[in-house]
Formats: sequence, C-alpha cells, structure tokens
Amino acid sequence: MFGRVKLVKFENMVMLNLSDELNKKGRSLIMGNVLVIAMMFLVAVWYYSILPEIIPTHFGFSGKPNRYGSKDTILIMPFLFSIAQLTFLIMFKFRFRMWRYLNVPIDLSRLDERKRAIAVNRYFELLLKFSLGLGLGLLLLEIGSFECMRIGRLVWWFYLLLFPIFFLIIPFMISYSKLNEELKREL
Repeated sequence: MFGRVKLVKFENMVMLNLSDELNKKGRSLIMGNVLVIAMMFLVAVWYYSILPEIIPTHFGFSGKPNRYGSKDTILIMPFLFSIAQLTFLIMFKFRFRMWRYLNVPIDLSRLDERKRAIAVNRYFELLLKFSLGLGLGLLLLEIGSFECMRIGRLVWWFYLLLFPIFFLIIPFMISYSKLNEELKREL
C-alpha cells in the first residue's frame, strides 16, 4: 500500500510509483498513526458502554455541565479527531504525485529521481511524525472529555491536555528547519 519508490518508464517519461516496501521508520510511523486512529474508536466504544444514556455535552466556565444530550453524540468524536491523521496518511500514500505542492525552500525538480524520492520521503516522514504526535494529543483529549462526561464535571487537569497539541508545532518547525539545512548541504 505505502511503499518505496520504483521507477517506471511510461511513454518516454520517468514516473514515480510505489512498491510494496517501505523503510522501517516509515512503516512504524504509518502503523503508529493507524493504531492511534483505532484507539480513538476503541476508547469511544468503551466509554459508550459505560456512560449513562444522558450525559453532559458542554461545560460552563465553572466546570459544571450546562447542556446534556444522548451518549450517542460521543461516537462522533473519533471521526472528527481522526480526520487530520487520515488526511496525512492519504497525503503520504500519494506523496510522489504531490511533492510539487510542498512548500520547501529547495527546488526538488533539480534532483534526479532517486534523490528526489529520498527527499520527498524524508519530508513526508516528518509530516507523519507530526501526525502521530497530533493523534496522541487528540486521543488524550478524547479520553479527558469522556472522563469529564463520566464524572459529570470539568476537572482541572482537562486543560492540561490542550497544551501538548499546541506545543507540538515547535519541535516540528525545528525538525523541518534541520531537514531543510541537511538537504541544502546535500545539494
């Protein structure tokens, strides 16, 4: 499904295709993302089985519930929280068609196909790392939300679950800058 680059001649054009193999790092990032998505759904199903029929669906500033609804509404959350990861996985699948849309400071079209494929893989693996971190943060947020619904009030530690998601961008930008510098040196 996701694979390394295989060059194929097609009407005097060299096109990039995917084979069945991918390096160990790429495979583990894909599996990690898929596992987090599966965990989001499993957690929702588990909480669905233990929550009462009517649950708090919104909390006020005081932490007390101010809106109630059916527990069926919690089944929407894993779908919403997994959209970002699914998008990154789809982008990774079609990365050799989408590399031209990468906003990178390096002109990848100047590279030969093999080096371009390596550079594209490195950029998209970085995006998969970001996606995995985002998915883990959203999974914790989902668990925290369900736990607040179970308890019936917004607990103080729920707000702490928001910070990892916001601070995820800093290590991503540092890694992105380092990757750009490495690839510039290689050129």
